[in-house]
Amino acid sequence: MVNKWLEHVKRFREKHPQMSYKEVLQRARASYTPVEKKIVISRPERREAQRIISESKKRESERKKAERAEKKAVKDALKSERERKKAEREAEKERKAMERQRKLRLAWEKKQAKDERARVKQVKKAEKEAEKERKLLEKERKARLSFPKKVARKARRLERERKKLKGGDLVGGNFLDDLGKIASTVAPFVPLLL
Repeated sequence: MVNKWLEHVKRFREKHPQMSYKEVLQRARASYTPVEKKIVISRPERREAQRIISESKKRESERKKAERAEKKAVKDALKSERERKKAEREAEKERKAMERQRKLRLAWEKKQAKDERARVKQVKKAEKEAEKERKLLEKERKARLSFPKKVARKARRLERERKKLKGGDLVGGNFLDDLGKIASTVAPFVPLLL
């Protein structure tokens, strides 16, 4: 096995033949890249080293496994937190929608109740107006029916009075005058009686 340093010194000296050996050793050090030295280990030491290395690799793999499990747990926790927040948002949205629906239903019920009250009021008003109209028509009808009766009663009464005054004589100017007056007051209402 050839020594790399000695080969490097030999090549450096061939390039600079005028330098002394001491100078070549000193200057060659600057341009030399050292080679890793191999450590020679005995078999028991090698086995111990391999055991230590395998244990350290095992510990490292376990540590990485634990880190992955921890990262996964954190990720799962974040995911479950996001899902919980999403469920809360959806529940809040649903609650607001139900509240809106309830308010709309209450507003609709209030409007229906108001419309019902207005309708009942209108019906009552229409009933009152119809009752007034009916009473007025009844009054008018009674007036039409009772007017000739009143006139006839008044005429009979006047006739009785005349008979009392004149002794029952039907022929006379006063009776005819009274009858003419009655007829003139009744004449405007005769078309209503027909």
